[in-house]
Amino acid sequence: MRSIMRRRFEGRAPSLGPWAILLVATITFAGCGEQGPARYRVHGSITHRGKPVPLGRIVFEPDVLKGNRGPQGFAVIENGFYDTAVKHGRGTSGGAMVITIEGFDPSGSPADANAIRTLFKGHQEHRDLPAAAVELSIDVPEGTSP
Repeated sequence: MRSIMRRRFEGRAPSLGPWAILLVATITFAGCGEQGPARYRVHGSITHRGKPVPLGRIVFEPDVLKGNRGPQGFAVIENGFYDTAVKHGRGTSGGAMVITIEGFDPSGSPADANAIRTLFKGHQEHRDLPAAAVELSIDVPEGTSP
């Protein structure tokens, strides 16, 4: 049997087939997922009416009116804290940012499909962030509407 196989492949280079193509493509594109400027961690606390925001989101949008064309950053707010380095968050490249915060209260009845109550929506602040990791805590003012 070996002699038959030897004769069959004599004079030909062995074919690696589709697995080789897949391997080469994986190695080639492995480093291509993260392009663009460096991103930096932003973390801190979010309060509303002096209490930690139980649930929400914070978005760091580059302020294009001030010339910032960097990537958007975001994070989930849980129990009054957020961190762009964890739980599906993305850091920012720094510079002038428009920060948008939304807060929710999930303490309603579990039987109620609409148990999550909006505390406030679309609170915005303009801040300049450094091109470095930074702690940023924000107190959302009382008059912010749901």
